Amino acid sequence: MAFISLPTAVKVEMIFSLNGESMVLVWFVMPEGDPILITSVELANIAEAFRVAWNTWRTFLSNTARLNQIVATDVDAEDGIQYTFDMATNQGGTQAGVPTPNNVAICQSLYTGRIGRSYRGRKYWGGFLYSGVTVGGTISTTIANGLNSGLQALDLELGSYGWKVGIASYIKDGEPRTEGVITPVISWGVDPVSDSQRRRLPGRGA
Repeated sequence: MAFISLPTAVKVEMIFSLNGESMVLVWFVMPEGDPILITSVELANIAEAFRVAWNTWRTFLSNTARLNQIVATDVDAEDGIQYTFDMATNQGGTQAGVPTPNNVAICQSLYTGRIGRSYRGRKYWGGFLYSGVTVGGTISTTIANGLNSGLQALDLELGSYGWKVGIASYIKDGEPRTEGVITPVISWGVDPVSDSQRRRLPGRGA
């Protein structure tokens, strides 16, 4: 698909290794208020907000899930600028124990207060311990609350720089938009029943 501009928005990729395989979580952020000129400083601030939030998320994840990079990209223009933050060593989850298979995922839903595929988002987290998942495949309340508290931390950190998580849409009625739209996220929640992301199995990539 040809490039579609998403005005005054930034794409953020959290790039992980999950027990030796790749896992990528993609986010979009937008100004809380008036448009912000996207500069390298703004991209660095956004990456820093995700780094800080990771300190909350990681306490609920296995030490086999390691955050390696945070990449922030200006998606307003095809030749937009990009900022890459390389994480320090030992930036994995803090939970030690027997990890679940790579494909086991927990869905965190992002809500905008509007209906339709253009206005909702999902993040499929991986990297959990068997001790946090029941025989029926349901995660503990502690993990669910932890994932939500991490997003709360992200919301606060981004807000300190004037940014907010949003849901990006490039498609409408099955056709590419002439220009992308982004809608602010107002709430979120976790489905405690585990899901599967087969592409995270060994040899399948992100």
